[in-house]
Amino acid sequence: MSLNDIYLSLSERMRTQVCEGIKTIALSADNPLIKEIIEYSFIPTRKLYISVMAGASYIASGRDDLEALSSVVTFTEAVNLGWQMIDDIIDNHKIRFNRPSPKEKYGQNETLLSALYLIHQGYSQISKYKIYHLNKLGKTFSGWLTKDIKKGKNITGCELTLKNIANSFGVFNRIASEIAGAPTRVQESLENYGYYMGYAMAILDECYDLKGEFGRPKAEEMRSGDDVLVVVAALEMDKIDVTRDEDPWSKLKDTNAHIYICNQVKENAALARESLKVITNRNARELLECVVNLVEGNLENL
Repeated sequence: MSLNDIYLSLSERMRTQVCEGIKTIALSADNPLIKEIIEYSFIPTRKLYISVMAGASYIASGRDDLEALSSVVTFTEAVNLGWQMIDDIIDNHKIRFNRPSPKEKYGQNETLLSALYLIHQGYSQISKYKIYHLNKLGKTFSGWLTKDIKKGKNITGCELTLKNIANSFGVFNRIASEIAGAPTRVQESLENYGYYMGYAMAILDECYDLKGEFGRPKAEEMRSGDDVLVVVAALEMDKIDVTRDEDPWSKLKDTNAHIYICNQVKENAALARESLKVITNRNARELLECVVNLVEGNLENL
């Protein structure tokens, strides 16, 4: 069985709950256009890494309350998806997952209203739980709107952006483990795991954009801003502008920037795996380790 098959098998339970949760939120909207935009934005066939990691973080605490688990994964997916829609507006993304972005298809105002509704309904999923770290999530996502973080034209600025994305992964895991009543040591370990995985995944996402995978024209984002790590690393380390090439990834291959980027993914994946040593629940640990393995496996394609 391949790593992908293992991942799909282990995460199927949470996938079903996420799909049901987002569908329920969409159906609850009085405005039929908001319902349509949410349904369009959510793609159930994606791997849903961030929601699965949050669900596994809940299970890692030794709890198996189906209602609470459903609340955790629905909250995570709804809030993350809502902010993804807002991010498309901020960065003027025209393509998302091989088709027009919600902003491009429905317009900025309608997409923003739908995103805010989705986020609000996401938070309502966990409103009955006392969560001390919930405010950290708001601060993390508000950082996306901060100009000096969002538009870093050098490696340091890009790393600030990546850390902000990574923090959101970590906080989702922390909230999930907090709802489960995990000991502080376990909560901190799962938050660290999420942070390192979020950092590695964000870099890989940039690489796939530059390669023109997942339906985006090659270097589309980079030409609009030139503010992501892959591009500025090439400019700073190798003095090459990869956004000016029709096949930008081939220009980057085997450069100092390419080596640096791959090492960043490897180092963060290794730190994520190290963070799982305190997790005693075998099923949860295997699921979380499988995500690490998949990320490391993607390096072979870079």
